[in-house]
Amino acid sequence: MNVLIIYATGTVTGTIFDNTDINKIPIGCYYLASYLRKNNINTELLYFLNMSDCDYILEFIKKYNPDIIGFSSFLFNHKFLMELTLKIKEANPNIKIVLGGIHATILHRELIEEHKQLDALLRGEAEKSFLELVRSGFKEEAMQQINGLTWRHENMVFVNPDSIPTKNLDEFPSPVHHGFNYNFISTSRGCPGKCTFCGAPKISGRLVRLRSSEHIYKELRELKYTYGVSYFEFMDDTFCANKTRVIDLCQRIIDSKLAIQWHVRNRVNFIDWDMFQLMKKAGCVQISYGVESGSQRILNALNKQTKTQQISEAFALTKACGIKTRMYIIHCGAMENIRSLISNIWTITKCYPDLILLYQLQIFPGTQLYDTAVEQGLIEKDIWKRQSHVTYPSGNPLLFDILHKFITVFYKLTSMSQRLFNKRN
Repeated sequence: MNVLIIYATGTVTGTIFDNTDINKIPIGCYYLASYLRKNNINTELLYFLNMSDCDYILEFIKKYNPDIIGFSSFLFNHKFLMELTLKIKEANPNIKIVLGGIHATILHRELIEEHKQLDALLRGEAEKSFLELVRSGFKEEAMQQINGLTWRHENMVFVNPDSIPTKNLDEFPSPVHHGFNYNFISTSRGCPGKCTFCGAPKISGRLVRLRSSEHIYKELRELKYTYGVSYFEFMDDTFCANKTRVIDLCQRIIDSKLAIQWHVRNRVNFIDWDMFQLMKKAGCVQISYGVESGSQRILNALNKQTKTQQISEAFALTKACGIKTRMYIIHCGAMENIRSLISNIWTITKCYPDLILLYQLQIFPGTQLYDTAVEQGLIEKDIWKRQSHVTYPSGNPLLFDILHKFITVFYKLTSMSQRLFNKRN
């Protein structure tokens, strides 16, 4: 049995819309491939970034002669994947096509009913269910027993019960153990947050499950000494939520003299002086904060469960520990007004981040924000079928332009100040 796992973005467009994360292979693809390889399934991982040449991809697929192809599905690559999978099925009807990921999880029934080339969709975390599906040979009786599976048989659609998230993440092998080279690390699954714009809990649930510090350390060490990777990005949104685990990981890095640098993502309410000091000593060079807005009104509307005071405290503490800061700001379209603009400018000025990423608020099917926008008549329910990304309805476009220009000028001034400081020293 030959399995291909493919991450194909299609052509990504947009200027303000940041494409950095889109053009990273999802860590879930590596975990799927590794788990299959661990269980002796011949598996290859391919990726096609920022391109939409289906014929080119088809030529690659023919070389591998797969029995099953699994695709990582998102809103931004939905239209392209439907075009590509249709061409694959036309070229070889015997290939089984499986979709997974956030888009497939939320819209599983709509996708499989509308697109006849799809054989199955995996909902939620899929390492174990994908292995079961591969071993089932797509036989009806076996497929009925696979949790988290939505599938087709003789033009009928079946939706099996949800899968149960794995509690012990150390069960899953680190992808580096199965021949993969990468520099982004996932140390946990699940998020307790209830942000109205985020669909992550649909995949991994709200219960946070953590890999052990020993398991993470071994992965870092093997990537360092096998592939020479010395800079890592931790992908967890709440890396610092468990202080004990962070401290233990840092101590392992320090004691072993593992010469690496890394940066993490964090919430502004998970800060601690002693933890940050140790992180700095262990090689942490930057912390990214999902600030989203300097307006408490908008933070409440997004259900961030944070206070504006916590934002300034987090940036002050991080800088005091000698760690660089990155700030994520979301411009929330019609929610914005002159007061929120001033609040954002004031927050940026006060926090003085080393890097700012400005986004326009994107809304995704399955999120509270999307459902509310549909109920209020702001968007059509099936808009996802026609658009690769859905921006929250805009208000006064001048507010966004002013904020964008302010950030641009802010960067120029801070860069100039830094150059002058360096020159004097």
